[in-house]
Amino acid sequence: MLYKKLQQSILCISLFFSAQLFAREIHLDITTDIGDHAIFKKGDKVNFLLNLSNDAYLFVFYTNANGQVHRLLPEKNDMLLFLNAGWFLPVPGDNLEFIVSEPYGKETISIIALSDVMTGLVTLYKKSSSMSEIVSAYREYAQTNSFDFGYSSKSIQTSP
Repeated sequence: MLYKKLQQSILCISLFFSAQLFAREIHLDITTDIGDHAIFKKGDKVNFLLNLSNDAYLFVFYTNANGQVHRLLPEKNDMLLFLNAGWFLPVPGDNLEFIVSEPYGKETISIIALSDVMTGLVTLYKKSSSMSEIVSAYREYAQTNSFDFGYSSKSIQTSP
C-alpha cells in the first residue's frame, strides 16, 4: 500500500514538472490610434498600438487588400525587435508610415511574439507565403523549441 502511494506521488510530481516544460501563450492586444472600427480614407495616416502580456521578440507583418504579405519588422534578418510586457509599441514606428492608398479594402497588421529566438528563424518567412503559413511555421518553431508563442492581428477597412 505504501509502495502504491509512493508511485502515485512520483507520478503527480513528474506530471507537474513535465507540464512546466510546455510553452505559455503570449497575449497580444492591437488597436489603432483612433479605435477599432474606423474606416480609413485615402491619404489617412494609420497607426497601430501594440501591448503584450510577456516580454517577447516581435515579428510584424502587413497584408494589403490584394492579399500580399510583407514583413515590416524586423526590417533586417539580423535586427530583432524586443518589447517588454506592459509597454505600448507604436507600429509602424519612426522609420515607416502607413498612408492609405490603392488598392482599397481590408488590410491587416499581424504580430507574432516569441519568448526566445534561435538560429534558423530567418528562414521561416518567405515572400510568397500566406499569413496562415507564416503563423504555422512560427508556431511550430516555438513548440519545437519550447518557447512561449503569441499571435494576433487587426484588420482595418480602407476606401477612396
